[in-house]
Amino acid sequence: MESLPAKKAFSPFEFCPVIQPQKKSWIPSNGLLAVYWTINPVPSKYSRFTITEGVSMKRAEPRLLSRVFFGIVFFCTMRFQNTPADELALDLPWTVNQPIVTVQKDRYFPDSKEKGTAWIDKYYVGPRLELWEIASVSRGDKLSKMKSRFSIDNGKTWSDFKTFNPPSITVTYNGIEHVEIPGPCLWDNTAEVLLSTWLRANNNGFHTYYRFSTDHGATWTTPKMLRYDEGAEFDPNDPVALDYIQTNQGYFGNNIIKHSNGTILTALGDANRNRGKRNYSLCFIARWDPAARNYQWTPGKRVEIAKDKSAVLSEPEVVELKDSRVLIVWRAECTDSTPGHKYFSTSDDGGMTLSPPQKLKYDDGTDFFSPASFHRMVRSNLNGRLYWLGNITAQPPGGRGCAYPRYPLVIAEVDESGPVPSLKKNTVTLIDDRQADQPEGIEFSNFTLLQDRETHQLHLYIVVKGHSPTKNYKYLVTFVH
Repeated sequence: MESLPAKKAFSPFEFCPVIQPQKKSWIPSNGLLAVYWTINPVPSKYSRFTITEGVSMKRAEPRLLSRVFFGIVFFCTMRFQNTPADELALDLPWTVNQPIVTVQKDRYFPDSKEKGTAWIDKYYVGPRLELWEIASVSRGDKLSKMKSRFSIDNGKTWSDFKTFNPPSITVTYNGIEHVEIPGPCLWDNTAEVLLSTWLRANNNGFHTYYRFSTDHGATWTTPKMLRYDEGAEFDPNDPVALDYIQTNQGYFGNNIIKHSNGTILTALGDANRNRGKRNYSLCFIARWDPAARNYQWTPGKRVEIAKDKSAVLSEPEVVELKDSRVLIVWRAECTDSTPGHKYFSTSDDGGMTLSPPQKLKYDDGTDFFSPASFHRMVRSNLNGRLYWLGNITAQPPGGRGCAYPRYPLVIAEVDESGPVPSLKKNTVTLIDDRQADQPEGIEFSNFTLLQDRETHQLHLYIVVKGHSPTKNYKYLVTFVH
């Protein structure tokens, strides 16, 4: 088990508004640098400068730039050298809040005979303690060597692993490579089936399907497309037919839920309209038809985000609020005028109509930064409260699509008491963060989330990327009250 520090080591560079180091270095209390530095512009609009070690300031940069730089360093050093770290981090809630959870972090090896890195997906697939675990080898976003096992006692004992057929998500149709990815699952007590979404994608875009299983995931029905528009079905002999690839596009959401009104909801991101760009999103609402022994799906109205806010609405997470409204939160990208945030909509009619997307904020009305990265929400079976898990950054994210950095990973309670949902700032709690000896490209994202039906603890499974060797971990998150 690895111990997780409660707070990050303080560095003045993290709080200076105009400089952002690639490598931090000790600064003496007299305000002088212990090493020479050079200053270089970086592409990101929100990270004005990056600092790297150099040999001589005079040889590396013009004298005027050197004076400006050392003035910045002197100001930041003098400003912060006698200030406690806690006071400096008042705008970083996870450094000062009383934690709402405890976290236990361990390496996770589903197969005792193999100690390699495994991508883990895990779902409850029945009404009681039936579990389905999928272990795969991950190369980027492509999974291979996929195998699964079942448990009927909440993971105390397991069946032997069985290899998927095919064992990879990569499939070729008429010479064109596709990926076919199983999506999130939901056990439907009404229909007594396991419902799942399923994705077929290639370089031309995404199409989401649904399927269900009557034997807890051992076998599945043929996937059927979730359609919101006219357009052709997939033809394996002509997989890039325009009438198919330009219509009904959408990437499956992070989850499927059962609403208190009896309907089933999921959401699609990266949807399109009029054969155009994939910058829309919508809900799909389903009811089980006992006579047809199938689901009847109804698409909701598509919603678009303002182009100056984000180019896309991706990886939607859908939940039901205490007042029965539907809440959707999306991953989004930054623009030239707007840094990285998460966005949300609500629905008063069960997901058919979504409010215009707006920025997800803290409950005191202040903004927080979040990269274009994965996130989840879960309502605790222990205390009934709703929680959001994802990356919140100290500074505006950068990189391609403003997807980095992907740390720290935090959990926060959602305030659902008013008309506008928000995150309770005084509950933001650290799950994991980059340590001083880890590279800046490390990622605490793309996790699998499972709420234990017996202990009510949260299980997170993460392949921590961005360093070598890549490792996978299990985080056991326990609510403290």
